[in-house]
Formats: sequence, C-alpha cells, structure tokens
Amino acid sequence: MILRGSPACATVVRHLGVQGRTVGGAINIGVNIVTANRTLRGADRYATQLLSHLSTTDRINQYLVFYADWQTFVKHLPAPNFRFIRLSPPRNPVRRSLWHALAFHHLLKRYRIRVIHYSNPALIMRQPCPAVVTIHDLAEFTTPGKYGMLRRYGRRLSVLSSVRYATAIITVSQSSRQALEAVTHIDPRAVAVIPEGVSFCGEAGGLPDPGIRAKYRLPPRYILYVGALERTKQAESIVRAFSLLEDALKDSY
Repeated sequence: MILRGSPACATVVRHLGVQGRTVGGAINIGVNIVTANRTLRGADRYATQLLSHLSTTDRINQYLVFYADWQTFVKHLPAPNFRFIRLSPPRNPVRRSLWHALAFHHLLKRYRIRVIHYSNPALIMRQPCPAVVTIHDLAEFTTPGKYGMLRRYGRRLSVLSSVRYATAIITVSQSSRQALEAVTHIDPRAVAVIPEGVSFCGEAGGLPDPGIRAKYRLPPRYILYVGALERTKQAESIVRAFSLLEDALKDSY
C-alpha cells in the first residue's frame, strides 16, 4: 500500500460547516491560498488537497478560491460550486503583506464571503466575516536561522495578527499547538489540532524499475527520505532512530 500526505480535510469541512450554520443555508466560503511560491510546496499542497476533498464532500456551499497569478500549479476543479479567482497581488513580500492587511478584505465584501479560510498565516486586520487560519508551524519563532531578518519579522507579524483577528486557528500537531500557546498566549480553546493525514492511492506495483535501481545504486532494502534538507524537517531524527535498531536489522538496510 502506498500512502501520500494530505490534510485531514474532513475535519476542516466540519469546522467550516459550524461557522456556516451560524448564518443559515448555503453560504459563500472564501479560501485564500495566496503564497509566494511559483511551484507546489508544503503549504500549497495542503491547500490544493483540501480543495480537492472539499469539492467531493460539500456540494451545497459556494467556494471562492483566491490565488495569485504566479501560482501556475493551481488547477481549477470541475465542481459547479467552486469558483477560482485569479488575483495580481504584489510579488514583493512587504507590499504583499500590506495588500493582505489593507486590500484583501474589500474582496471579501465584494464577493459576499461569509467565512474566509486562510490556508497560511497572513497579515490580516479586523475581518468583515469569521476567519479561520491554518498555522503549520512556528519556525519563524523557534528556528530563527531559517529566514533572513526581514522575512522572519514579517512572518512573525503574520502569525501574531492571525492569532489576534482570526475567529479560529487550525494547526497540524500538538507540538505546534504548544509552541503557538507559548509564543502567543492564545486561548487553547481557539486552536483546533487537525493532523495532516494520509490518503490511499493504490497498491505498490512490484519492484522498482531496474533502471532507477541501477542509476541510484539502490540496495535490495533501503530507507527513503523525501523532502528538503533543512533544520525544520529534522531529517537527522531518521538517522538517530536508525542508530537505535538492533545491529542485525541495521545490517539488512
């Protein structure tokens, strides 16, 4: 069986549904997936998987997805209740933060959004509707060396403003929740932990292609890590865990 990462979408759906029922009937739900990324990365994958799942589970509410014109990986979904709105926000991080804070809320009014979900922290002010923000981690606070000074403080402001003005916060682990509480002193009742889940995508189709095995000189058995090599990924934890195995088991990899 092969598993791939995806957010625990069903729980997000239920959370947004609770917000929706407060105004009754079908509503316009906005999803802001604007990031700086041209190619698909972690937070973008979270957003695209979330939207894909929502398109198959909620046929009642109307979803308006806001994305930036440089996010060419965004694929429009065929669901009739999904509308993708291509925006042209500033590419400069500082100007884009100001755009989020001072301009984006006008779009919420224009499109009559009743609930807005930010799939990543953004510099937001008081919102014209309930807002849900997903905070994936607190690297800008806990791992200062990951970002330059300007970007680090900009990301910190985004997290702090999200905590202050959002109706509810979603985070992806108990560890992230504890870090969020320690850094921002947020009321724990305002934070929902929704682990990033897995989805079934079929059975393994036999042995790897011989050409791939030869190209990378793969042994019969091996442990594979897929991801960026950076401090926040903690790839070294795999090495430490491997070192704890019995010698006989280690020798087989």
